Amino acid sequence: MGGLLADPKDRSYSSNMTQPYLILEVPGATDEQLQRGLDAAATVLTAAGLTPYEAARGSFEREGLDMKGWSAEDAPSDRILAAAVVWDEACTAADHACCEGWAEAPEHPPGLGIRWPKKDAEAA
Repeated sequence: MGGLLADPKDRSYSSNMTQPYLILEVPGATDEQLQRGLDAAATVLTAAGLTPYEAARGSFEREGLDMKGWSAEDAPSDRILAAAVVWDEACTAADHACCEGWAEAPEHPPGLGIRWPKKDAEAA
């Protein structure tokens, strides 16, 4: 995976702006704190060699299997589980970096997610 592109206006990251990019929502956080959280999440993803989409998809698939229960036949692959763990680590890194130094934890947990870029026709 190449370097991540940053869009400071959206505080978002993607390795390719045609792919989903990272977003971070933390009520009460400043732009600087949000950027710090995104930087931390991006560092985790880059170190693992995963795009935001790959890691988030692993987490989504694991969660879906957790909800329905798994059997030996439909257990998630090692690749899915590894991607889900990386997503968990990116979320934790974003939370800690964004909220570092806060007297109290945010009322709602910080939300790291992905967003698909608008197509050129939609953006115009």
